Amino acid sequence: MTGFAFPARFSRGPIDEDTDGHYQADLVAASGGRFFVTRAVCRHMWDRDYGRIVDVSSSAFLGMRSSAGYPAAKGAAWGLTRNLAHRAASENQDIEVNCVRPAAAA
Repeated sequence: MTGFAFPARFSRGPIDEDTDGHYQADLVAASGGRFFVTRAVCRHMWDRDYGRIVDVSSSAFLGMRSSAGYPAAKGAAWGLTRNLAHRAASENQDIEVNCVRPAAAA
């Protein structure tokens, strides 16, 4: 199993107070690494016709008051997972792709 983490701050404020640069930085920080690492790993999985990917998203993709970029990036994680799962299924490969979405509740 391979994983990576990144320290980032996403509390930028509501969308009408956010800047283009902050939004883009949030997307890159929360989604860019996921894309590049997954792409690199997938190439080997497709060559071997076998692999397992478990991605982690967040219930934040449903929206949050403090940031626009972070929920957008978490939604991108879900979309990337679905894209990979559809490709693996359409090519009848033994590659499984899942995305877990933990949520905190009180």
